[in-house]
Amino acid sequence: MILEKNLIHFDKGDEIHNVLSGISKSKGKRSAARFKKPSLKEFKDYGNEYAIDKNVEISEDFAELLYNHYESNGWKVGGRTPMKDWKAAMKNGINREKKKNNEGSGRTRKMVGANQKVTNITVD
Repeated sequence: MILEKNLIHFDKGDEIHNVLSGISKSKGKRSAARFKKPSLKEFKDYGNEYAIDKNVEISEDFAELLYNHYESNGWKVGGRTPMKDWKAAMKNGINREKKKNNEGSGRTRKMVGANQKVTNITVD
């Protein structure tokens, strides 16, 4: 670029060159905000707040277990992809827990007793 070559001759030309190079490389797109892992307290507080808003009961240690899971995986999703939004991960974890707790609700299951008789029960 002719403009870049001419700017190098001015004072601070290198700085302007670096700025212009950065703009041309990014093609006007903003880079995504860098992921910042939450503290355990921040993670727990957000999880409790979300669970209350959605009227979901979670165990007292649920947020800590989920936090430890992501901490041990290096805050990666699926073991490979770096996490972008820890709040979304918490929401998904709570929603999975809610679904797991509600699974089987209102359905009839067959249970085999000690005497090998099949008994139908309704799961609440």
